[in-house]
Amino acid sequence: MPITKVKAVLRRWRNEGDNTDIPRALYNEGYNYLGSDRFVEDASYVRLKTLSLSYSLPKKVCNYLGINTLNFFVTGYDLLTWTGYTGQDPEASLPTSASKLSKDSANTPLLSPFFLWFKFEFLIHLQT
Repeated sequence: MPITKVKAVLRRWRNEGDNTDIPRALYNEGYNYLGSDRFVEDASYVRLKTLSLSYSLPKKVCNYLGINTLNFFVTGYDLLTWTGYTGQDPEASLPTSASKLSKDSANTPLLSPFFLWFKFEFLIHLQT
């Protein structure tokens, strides 16, 4: 069975004295199923999780429009991530027990939704 999935396997260990960072390829034998630090990398990151901005129209403008107040709001989530991590998302899940390894499941990166809304108040003058 030829190994053609990843170009890195061409650098795998083959003979005594080979100097490489890729272990030898074994099929149905050896210890390749064990945990390894081969793919461990620094997954530290800083993420801008939430950013909210609001603006209130000046009282003069509100009076001209016949309303008491008018406020605009915009909120964005997961807008920026700073990291040197080479995977898709540095926020990998933690293992379920101490004896298990944490792994990056190549989850789809987070969406960055925006929400825009406004609030206005007006006075109703009732004449009797």
